Amino acid sequence: MNGLEEAFMTLSVGLKTLAEGIMVISKQVDQLADNSASARTKSIVKRTSKKIPAAKKIQSKKNVPKEIKTEKTEDNRTASDIVYELVKNSNNGANYAYIMEKTGFKRKKVANIFFNLKRQGKIKSVDKGVYILP
Repeated sequence: MNGLEEAFMTLSVGLKTLAEGIMVISKQVDQLADNSASARTKSIVKRTSKKIPAAKKIQSKKNVPKEIKTEKTEDNRTASDIVYELVKNSNNGANYAYIMEKTGFKRKKVANIFFNLKRQGKIKSVDKGVYILP
């Protein structure tokens, strides 16, 4: 039994030493974490405390009203007015090719005008690319 008791005593001393070492390491880790947290807090405070000049503030796209560009012709009509008149005067509806031929507008411009007129409820689509008055 004497040898077994010595082994347990040695094991007990070793475990106590190991526990003390773990405690020392734990305190060091806590100090590092505290230092790191305070450094991050100071950095965040520095970054957020800077004032942004009023001229450099960025506005949200959601709150900015969209400016609609209206190009007027010689007789003071917009491109949308011209396309609307052509649709109104057509018997079977107006399509892209017809509007492009009569006005000289490019396809993208005609598509945008049709989209806006349709959204405003001034025209409606009866077939793909063919529009009439509602």
